[in-house]
Amino acid sequence: MSAALAAGGGTQSPLDVLAAKVEIEKGNLDIAYTHLKNAQLMDANNPEAFYLMGVVYQRWQKYVEYHIWLNIFQYSY
Repeated sequence: MSAALAAGGGTQSPLDVLAAKVEIEKGNLDIAYTHLKNAQLMDANNPEAFYLMGVVYQRWQKYVEYHIWLNIFQYSY
C-alpha cells in the first residue's frame, strides 16, 4: 500500500486534481498528467480527473487519446 493511501485514506486525490489544474494553467502538462494519473489511481471514479486528462491530451494535440478519454468521461457519468 502506498504511503499516501496509508496516511490519507484516498484524500490525496482532490489535492492531485487541484495541483493538476495549477500545472495546466502554467503550461506544465507533463506534471499535470502525473498528478492526474495519481488522482485516478486514488479514486478511479473521479470525473474531474477524467475531464482534465482529456484537456491535457487535447493541449498535447493527441486527438485520438482525447476522444477516448472524452467517451470514457461521457459514458461513465
